[in-house]
Amino acid sequence: MDRFRQDLSIKERVIVSVVAKNEKLVSVERSKHRPGTFVLSFDENFLSTLDDNELSASIAHELGHVWIFTHHPYLQTELLANQIALRVVTRENLEMIYEKVWKDKGKGDLKEFLGEDTAVGLKPEIRVKSLPKATERLTQK
Repeated sequence: MDRFRQDLSIKERVIVSVVAKNEKLVSVERSKHRPGTFVLSFDENFLSTLDDNELSASIAHELGHVWIFTHHPYLQTELLANQIALRVVTRENLEMIYEKVWKDKGKGDLKEFLGEDTAVGLKPEIRVKSLPKATERLTQK
């Protein structure tokens, strides 16, 4: 958590809480009792299903929301939170966590939630057909 906060230049304190039930499975909000602090809450059953990469992706995504709130509070979207998260975790790890969330909550669209590869600064895969050699054309005649 602290490494991601540092990498994302988030100065606000973030406390992790494991709760018996979180309808969103994992979420973040401003602390009602501690000014300048956010509380990241994990549903305990959901948390128990996560491996290290999925846990990192979950934390990075929620910190993306904190970053947006502290920089551009009116731009809260899942896509933007994921684009911020991609600064510290891989797209593959975010895809893994979305598969788990959607298994519990219903399907979504990865492009809607993660954006196109080019939208987050990743190079798209380029598929190039191999061109015939000049000699092949001569031998066919």
